[in-house]
Amino acid sequence: MNFKFDIKSLLKSKKKSEGDESELNPSVTNKKLNTILIWIKSNILVLSVSSVSVATLCVATVISFGLFEDNTTQANEYGKILADLKKLKTTPVSIIIPGNEPTTGNVLVNRKLIDAVKLRMSKGVSGGSELLQIALDHNHGNHTPIISLRLAKDDPKLAQIHLDMYDKLLERYEQLFKRCRAALPPAEEDILIELQRSKLRFIQAELSKSIDMKLTPEEQLKLVSDLTNRRLAAYKGVAISSGLYLDGQSLGVPAKPLDEPNLLQLWMLQWKYWIVEDILDACSKANKDGSIATSPIKRIVGIQFPGPVSAGVSETLGAETNGETNAAPTDESSSGASLGLPIDPNALVPLSNFTNSFQGWGSNQLYDVYRTTVTLVVETAKIPLVTDAIVQQNFIAITNVRISPVDPFVAIQSGFFYGESPVSTVVLSLESIWLRQWTGPLMPDEVRLKFHTTGQVQGVLSPDTNSATIPSPSHESN
Repeated sequence: MNFKFDIKSLLKSKKKSEGDESELNPSVTNKKLNTILIWIKSNILVLSVSSVSVATLCVATVISFGLFEDNTTQANEYGKILADLKKLKTTPVSIIIPGNEPTTGNVLVNRKLIDAVKLRMSKGVSGGSELLQIALDHNHGNHTPIISLRLAKDDPKLAQIHLDMYDKLLERYEQLFKRCRAALPPAEEDILIELQRSKLRFIQAELSKSIDMKLTPEEQLKLVSDLTNRRLAAYKGVAISSGLYLDGQSLGVPAKPLDEPNLLQLWMLQWKYWIVEDILDACSKANKDGSIATSPIKRIVGIQFPGPVSAGVSETLGAETNGETNAAPTDESSSGASLGLPIDPNALVPLSNFTNSFQGWGSNQLYDVYRTTVTLVVETAKIPLVTDAIVQQNFIAITNVRISPVDPFVAIQSGFFYGESPVSTVVLSLESIWLRQWTGPLMPDEVRLKFHTTGQVQGVLSPDTNSATIPSPSHESN
């Protein structure tokens, strides 16, 4: 049956026209209704599906609009996250290396990077502390005070401290010279006495003549040759049995005690001893317990002490005037250790200043820089070995080297036998660093005032002043 059913016309209310047949004829209307009902009963499934389809279409439309809005919101959120990640990728990071300008760069910040930086920084802090302790132990070495200079103003020891210092200082130098097997050529007076005895024996035994008899030219030549060989044998004997030529006074050993107690001058005498100790120990290591005749270093001609390198420290402190250091300051407030700054091991080292130092070093609150000039006689071919031994001994830098040849015939006339190899005079300008972490607690108040320091390490209790200081690293003081 071909029946076109318009569901819209079924639901829609229409105005009946005046000429409508159903209005005029009720039987016709009933007949159409019956036909519609019969079709609906026969096609009830179609109507149901159609209704569901219409409803589903409406619901699907609503749901699709909701999903679109959610997706748009999530997309915007993801876009913000992506923008944040892009910002992180170009995050500026500054790395500060002590003594240098900060280094800035862009990196991608992520958890792995943060963890790695934390781990590296923790290792850096612990490693820095370990390195600082190693440096402190190396710089301190075996240096101990000659006597304690940390005395109260009313301590009775102050009255004769300069005499006690002199006696102890001579003992220390004597022990040091024995360690390096130091010696001097035989004294000329002793040589002459021995040669006079040898002359008598030679004339009587070899020439069978009395001492008052005149010698022939041939006999005179034999006598001179014998005495010359004996003189050379005496010189060679010292060179073979000793490790180093040196003269104590040319190394800064005082010839007499100070005229009065002066803690600043006593401190400089002690400091000089430490410097000499480093140099002689370095020479002993280079010579390896060999003899003067065969070792690289033959002689220490002398050591001069220009003094600390200026950087907040007086230019004249420690400078020599006729072998003596300058007088201590007369400021009566020198006992106030609070006049200076504390020693901070974590402070940044000042930037290099080449005005007063070839290395750019200068005394500061962390360390002092001392300038020294050493004159040596060295086997020419082994000069590099000697310079290496000196710089390895402590924090020492060689800032200048002057070399000149030595005439062995001129040297032997003064009793110095340097062996068979060519030798040279080597003048070394040195700058050495002395960490205040171990020197500061030993300084008397007069020195602390002059050096503008409290002499105390920040954050550690001092046993003698109830202030901050640091214990010496594993070394006992005399």
